[in-house]
Amino acid sequence: MSDEILEQRKAELAEKLGLGKTEPLKSTFFKGDFGYSINLTELLSILILFILVVFLFVYRKKKKKQL
Repeated sequence: MSDEILEQRKAELAEKLGLGKTEPLKSTFFKGDFGYSINLTELLSILILFILVVFLFVYRKKKKKQL
């Protein structure tokens, strides 16, 4: 009998604390106004792509000047 009460109390506490919900944990770096979030891996890939584009732009511009 006491085990049932203990389990019921544990379930109530877990529900109050939000531990009963199974949402996937997502570490976000930025959360916008509309709920869109950018996690760290997306941010790093966008930054690397941006740096690559800038590097290629500068490299082509230098190469054009030399010709």
